[in-house]
Amino acid sequence: MMLCRAFLPHMVQKQWGRIVFSSSITAQKPTADVPMSAYAATKGAINTYVHAIANEYGRQGITANSLILGVWLTDLLESGLSQLEPEIA
Repeated sequence: MMLCRAFLPHMVQKQWGRIVFSSSITAQKPTADVPMSAYAATKGAINTYVHAIANEYGRQGITANSLILGVWLTDLLESGLSQLEPEIA
């Protein structure tokens, strides 16, 4: 967001610019299996921010997109999944 604030005036001046954010499918379809509500909320906020930028600056030649990635097994996801596994006695 800070980079957008810094670069948008220059993009408006040139009447051209491209903004790309990285998001997640979790923003559109959070899962109950893994406790990631804060993560899903942040990614949802990114998508809303990108949509607002596209609406506000699109007529000035600036496009904004959000890459919505699928599920990648990361340390964060793996740690959340491990909390759901039953303990073996």
